[in-house]
Amino acid sequence: MTQTTDTINFQEKANFIWQVADDILFGPFMHNEFRDVVLPFVVLRRLDCIYTDEIRERVQKSYRQFKDVFPSEDDLEPILLDATGGLKFYNVSDFNLVRLAGNAQAIEENFDFYLKSYGRNVRDILQNFKLEGVIAKLIKNNLLYQLVSKFTEIDLHPSVVKNHEMGYIYEHLLYKFNQFTGETAGHHYTPREVIRLMCNLLFAEHGADLQGKGIVRDIFDPACGSGGMLTIAKDHILAHINPDAEIRLFGQELNEQTYAVSKSDFLVTGEEPSRIREGDSFTNDQFKTERFRYMLCNPPFGVNWKSAQAFIEEEAKNPHGRFFAGTPRVNDGALLFLQHMISKMEAAGSRIAIVFNGSPLFTGEAGGGESNIRKWIIENDMLEAIVALPDQMFYNTGINTYIWIVTNRKLKHRKGQVQLINGVKHFQKMRKSLGDKRNELSPQHIRELTELYTEFEEGKEVRIFDKRLIELLEEKRSALITQSVTKGLNPNVPMRESGVEWLGRVPEHWEVMAIKRLARPGRKTFVDGDWIELPYITEEGVRLIQTGNVGTGAYREKGFRYVSETTFRSLKCTEVEPGNVLICRLDGPVGRGCLAPDLGIRMITSVDNTILKPDLRHDPRFIVYFLSCKPYLEWNQVLCRVGGGHRWRISRSMLGDLRVPVPPSTEQKQIADFLDKQTAKILSTVQLLQQQIDKLQEYRQSVITAAVTGKLDVTQAVAP
Repeated sequence: MTQTTDTINFQEKANFIWQVADDILFGPFMHNEFRDVVLPFVVLRRLDCIYTDEIRERVQKSYRQFKDVFPSEDDLEPILLDATGGLKFYNVSDFNLVRLAGNAQAIEENFDFYLKSYGRNVRDILQNFKLEGVIAKLIKNNLLYQLVSKFTEIDLHPSVVKNHEMGYIYEHLLYKFNQFTGETAGHHYTPREVIRLMCNLLFAEHGADLQGKGIVRDIFDPACGSGGMLTIAKDHILAHINPDAEIRLFGQELNEQTYAVSKSDFLVTGEEPSRIREGDSFTNDQFKTERFRYMLCNPPFGVNWKSAQAFIEEEAKNPHGRFFAGTPRVNDGALLFLQHMISKMEAAGSRIAIVFNGSPLFTGEAGGGESNIRKWIIENDMLEAIVALPDQMFYNTGINTYIWIVTNRKLKHRKGQVQLINGVKHFQKMRKSLGDKRNELSPQHIRELTELYTEFEEGKEVRIFDKRLIELLEEKRSALITQSVTKGLNPNVPMRESGVEWLGRVPEHWEVMAIKRLARPGRKTFVDGDWIELPYITEEGVRLIQTGNVGTGAYREKGFRYVSETTFRSLKCTEVEPGNVLICRLDGPVGRGCLAPDLGIRMITSVDNTILKPDLRHDPRFIVYFLSCKPYLEWNQVLCRVGGGHRWRISRSMLGDLRVPVPPSTEQKQIADFLDKQTAKILSTVQLLQQQIDKLQEYRQSVITAAVTGKLDVTQAVAP
């Protein structure tokens, strides 16, 4: 097998750059310091090749004309950028690297002036490279002139080195540097053919969403490295789906140098450089309010998140936070990236392609962080497909990797199902390995794996797990509750019109009354919880029940928070008693309720929960079952839409005025007893089915592991 053309084209230039570094730098600079020197000089040469003399003359003319009129850089910069004719950077000096190399005696002074003459975008990039110290060391060792001269010998103009080839050059150099720095496996770069497969999986069945005039779509990568995933995703859409679409790219990167590389690539390709931002995506989210239609990511494999542990675990207590589903073990933060991306899904639907090693798929005991996160994703029907890739696909790790496709807008035929594709045999050997990368996907292999995905049929390399049976049982349980609490248990009883739009007919002998009338007489028997600000939160004391603790019909034991007894008294908080009904008025589904548990300690609840202390004539269990019935919850959604706002929310007064059916006390108890018994049977069946699915998943995981390690021929494996 031969290497792909893409792989071959960049190697000559990448090898030249590495050889220049080795010839000039080694001695004064150790190999593990080469990156600090080479990357900024590659960026400078790339910009230099684009910034022609014609552009330089136009910019200098504008600079001379307006520098005194607009002394502020804020005012002058737009004029100079306009003079470039569409570039996102400028330089007001007479110099480029070739001219600098023409005067060895003045190299130090001229090079400093040349760097300072760039606009803010480039200066920000150079600052992140920490170039001042590098230049000082080059000057001290009389190497600056030699390095500048050598870099003028390589042509990096986009007509000679395409953008995707430039990405290969950066990644090859990063691979070489990491051989000497011991970077963690999986950092910085993803093979281009893997990104192309990810794009195929993201867009293959969703091209219609990108068709037409005036289409604007955003793509995001929260660990964007040198920006390759973003640019290839955009190129894929423009080349294969809609050349007229406006695709906006957004990324965040923690490492200063790779952030600088990525931002420089945005400058070259004409992207908006302010959409590449620096910082830790967990503790310093630079895109807190943004939502994105498409997201791709290759988070670093097996990276410790202990430095952010306190921040993440605090956010994990928040039912509306990114990590409420769970936190993985501290030595691998990959699943945190996925939760971070899920939090940025658009309500209309988003799609995510993310590369993982085996850890997010296989690690974690039942009830542990990883298991809870996987369960949350599957229960919410967000996991669409997992593709097992061949091993030895990445430059600095030979481990097995997987592409996960996650979405909140599955097509109809995929709902309730998860597709598993074993793609470990779809590869070709590289003619020459690059570190641990000995295998690659050819265009044919990408087509084959894409076809397995779109055909969506069981086969030797495809398994489809169906969770619809569990969903049907859940629907049966929901229908049983709705029928019982709105029509009663006797089908022959006379019925009458309730006078409530969403309720329809009810038994003739039932009352219809406002929810607030179910509360016992007196003060604070139908009241909102307390507004508890973060400074009041403590590690022990009075338990604070949050909105995330209120499930549909059941209390959820997670996200422990407390306030002190002193705070409880000073704020005059309303105490929640065991058996009270808690009604959540925020987010999905609005109006759901549960019984307050008996935790053996004092309890209060947050302001978006309403406390209903039932009158003795009303069975709290019946009330909770009613708060779980589908017509009631759907009507609340209607009221939320009428109320407006960007979140699902209903006021206590609106909730309290809702009219609901109320049978006599004895009948309430009969219905509650009946539903306790019947729903317990259904839940028991669901749990049994889930256990069987878990066993099948464990078996599937062991088969994949054995197959990719050569211990088992997966085509001969038979499920138990």
